[in-house]
Amino acid sequence: MSFASGNTSSSTAQYPSSYRDEWVMKVGANDHTGSKALFSTTGNNLDFIAPGTFPIYASLDANTNNTYNVNADGTSFAAPHAAGVAGLMLSYINAPSNAPNNLAPDDVENLLQRFATDVGAIGYDNDNGFGRINAGATLQGIRWPRFEVRHYTQTFNNNSGTKIGSNVQIQVAQGANGIAAGTYFGDVYEITQTYNITQPSGRTIIDVWKRNSSSTLWANQPVIPEVNSNVTTWNQTSATMKGYIFEIKTNILGQSINKWLPSNGLNGTGRMSLTVYSEDPLATGVKNIPIDKNFARVIPNPSNGIFTIMFTLLKSTELGIEVTDLTGKVVYSQPKQKTTDGHQEIELQLQNLNAGIYFCNLRTSEGTVSQKISIVK
Repeated sequence: MSFASGNTSSSTAQYPSSYRDEWVMKVGANDHTGSKALFSTTGNNLDFIAPGTFPIYASLDANTNNTYNVNADGTSFAAPHAAGVAGLMLSYINAPSNAPNNLAPDDVENLLQRFATDVGAIGYDNDNGFGRINAGATLQGIRWPRFEVRHYTQTFNNNSGTKIGSNVQIQVAQGANGIAAGTYFGDVYEITQTYNITQPSGRTIIDVWKRNSSSTLWANQPVIPEVNSNVTTWNQTSATMKGYIFEIKTNILGQSINKWLPSNGLNGTGRMSLTVYSEDPLATGVKNIPIDKNFARVIPNPSNGIFTIMFTLLKSTELGIEVTDLTGKVVYSQPKQKTTDGHQEIELQLQNLNAGIYFCNLRTSEGTVSQKISIVK
């Protein structure tokens, strides 16, 4: 689920967005520069930022293309962007394609994080999370059959666990199974599962991640009463996961408890699941658009009509430019012409257009990459 991080200009935890990271997508806001909006709440496992300031998200009157229906700022406007991209991902993979698996919630979050445009400090940071969501890059990153996710699950008897701690101190972070949050003593059991990863010929594994939405075991200390198995190692042919079971024997006063976390203890069955994300660059039926996935930089945006498009071509190609309004009508075009590979900067003079939202489309013979632009006057 996608939730707004809040508008406190601080790192104060806000709920429901600050619940366990595995179960929610916490979305902050960026402004028209593409950087974090000043009001956006930070920290506490922020996942990414998305448009949250007027007028980059605002709806226009379909007839005039210049009358805004909303004029406000907030992370509440940013969170639906992440939910919308998630919906696009699911609509592409889960029903129409012949991909080996549907996308699980864990897959959606990991892929959105992977393809976010890094802003602010290099890599993950508390202000921007993994960066600004990038719908184009994300959808290119799941274009099947070149890219795919493949699910692996192991089921087992919990009594196969190995005791790794006897009468040790166990810190329970939240109450569960009649056990209140607090300090206890008991035994810890570890279950390790190794997966033999089989992939079709020609595929290279790019990443592996845990899929808690299909698992049952918990992580080791502190004990949080929610599923959280972990991938410990992986390579091109195998992966290893670990999960834990806790026998709570006494509280810190020595009083008998004798309960299990999770509640079925060693008597039940368990399950741990992971996702393998792979690529086959020679997969048939896929055209590789020769524009770097981080193309989407148009500055300034919004502007008075003068824009600079900045992008990188991976190879020399025929490139044309079209600008369309919200109805799809072409309001500006440059015919295709041979363009060399490497970094490109192209200036657009669009001062004659009315204020409003438009789409700048870079067209090649292999496909089109689009970027929303805003003209203000």
